[in-house]
Amino acid sequence: MEAVQLSILKSKGRIAVTRCNNADKNSRTGIVSWNLSGGHNVSKLYTDAESAKAVAGLQLQQYAYQCAQEITERIKELMDPTSGMSEAEKEEYDRTVMAKVYSGKELTPEELRYIRINYPALYPQVLRVQIQRKAFEERIKNCHSKQEVEEVYQEAMMRVSEDDPMREVLYAAYTDVYKEFKETDDYQELPEKTEEEENENV
Repeated sequence: MEAVQLSILKSKGRIAVTRCNNADKNSRTGIVSWNLSGGHNVSKLYTDAESAKAVAGLQLQQYAYQCAQEITERIKELMDPTSGMSEAEKEEYDRTVMAKVYSGKELTPEELRYIRINYPALYPQVLRVQIQRKAFEERIKNCHSKQEVEEVYQEAMMRVSEDDPMREVLYAAYTDVYKEFKETDDYQELPEKTEEEENENV
């Protein structure tokens, strides 16, 4: 049985296989070696039959990888709100969504999904702003006076760190919530101050 050396290189899901006859001809084993993504060489001794199985196994892995990539891309297309839009429509949608992001507006689940797919690096920061915006909105709705609303707003603004990369967006988000709430009937029905607040000023 002729010994063989199979050199296998895996890179980005692709496998290159070469056959060499420089293995020990008296040996009943061949060598299958490959290079991992970290640059470490890994080798293992195989018989000719085992070598064939190893190659077949790696070819199957390649096929599975390609299928997984295709499925991932298809799912991404189905989840992307701009799927099926023309290029002009996609550009307009992108401008609209990003304008809402940087003005601190509340985003819909669809818009958040769009950012997660198309701006994965930005998505965690945008999600954080949306969570903090929602928390501030809930807090301000539970205020018992207009004075308390003002105090909660000022406190939220002061708590934003100067080092926060989304500082301006948070400022915009808090201000947007504050202004929207002041236009509601719930705000108009609040007293200027609670009785407790009145006594504090005496």
